[in-house]
Amino acid sequence: MAWLNRKRMYLYQHEDSENLGDGKTGSTMDKKYRRAMIEASKIFQILESTNLPRPYGSLSSSKAAPIYTKIKSNRYVAPLKQPSVNRRQLDGIEDSVCRCQPDDDDPCGPTSACLNRAIFMECSAKTCPAKERCSNQRFTKRMYPALEVRSFANKGFGLVALDDLQSGQFVIEYVGEVINSEEFERRVKTMQATKEENYYFLTVEPDLTIDAGSKGNMSRFINHSCEPNCETQKWTIGETRVIGLFAITNIKAGEELTFNYNLESLGNSKSACLCGAQKCSGYIGEKYRPSKKDEIAAGKNPGELINGRKKKVQVRKTKKAIFSNRSTKEHLTNSTITTQPADNDVVLIPAPPSTIVDLIDASVSIPPSGSNSTVVIKSEMVDDTTPQ
Repeated sequence: MAWLNRKRMYLYQHEDSENLGDGKTGSTMDKKYRRAMIEASKIFQILESTNLPRPYGSLSSSKAAPIYTKIKSNRYVAPLKQPSVNRRQLDGIEDSVCRCQPDDDDPCGPTSACLNRAIFMECSAKTCPAKERCSNQRFTKRMYPALEVRSFANKGFGLVALDDLQSGQFVIEYVGEVINSEEFERRVKTMQATKEENYYFLTVEPDLTIDAGSKGNMSRFINHSCEPNCETQKWTIGETRVIGLFAITNIKAGEELTFNYNLESLGNSKSACLCGAQKCSGYIGEKYRPSKKDEIAAGKNPGELINGRKKKVQVRKTKKAIFSNRSTKEHLTNSTITTQPADNDVVLIPAPPSTIVDLIDASVSIPPSGSNSTVVIKSEMVDDTTPQ
């Protein structure tokens, strides 16, 4: 190794190693240059061979998945503090204890009468009577099936299960940085300024949002589908709220994992859906409307399946929001193509009970806290189903 003047350095091109001569004549500098070109040519060929594109359907395609910091649990960003899973015990309040016993057939399982499981709450390893046989600690123990990120044609990256999954099975927790409303608005404004198009915001509570943009796990790659095989649920661990994805159908190994984003648009912009489902609505958030031919074949009068109860629209002040013109190759809209929204268009994605993912047109500015600006949000009713 030796110091070299920057003026003598340049990027190598394949043509540079042509017509170098035999090296028997010329100055010492010419001979050194020839040896350098021969060495550079060999290195160039090695690098070129290792960067050849692989088959598109392979697990490792020629395009690498987006870079992000992998974390196993939510990281609370200041001024927020990480809640303790044993907070109620520390405060002298009795923890929620079920009545399951170690000798039960399925202690704290889907077929048990576990009180905690029925209210979407995990058992505590310190207080559960079932002890080590308790099966209601899936978030805490990260009982995920084998998962892998794959590249899909026209949709970018998605997530698949490498093993068969049963309906009701826990898939993965949605994790990221937990931020308050002020930090949320600051990040959105920064992304507006830098024209960032990929957003991973999930609202857990009115003042708590999970941002899986820079830090998260593989859940950030799950795509949308009009006929999904997963759903989101909000669970409680101590005083901590967490979001999990659960299978709602039996899923075969290698099948892509999806859930319905329930994107709602109150303007003229629509996000075309590319899920490919048999009953795809064509646009994310719209209900499937069968043709008159399909209705007649099903023995129903045309229009019977279309006319349903309309959902109420509510107006909320200074609602947190994010853009709708996200990349078509990354979650949350990595299975969509978003047309250019018109001014003042507002869209959202509701998640599990009390959990909402909001999207807003990039042309809509985030109003400062305390202002009287309003954003129209459509309210969705969520069934309170019993967990599996």
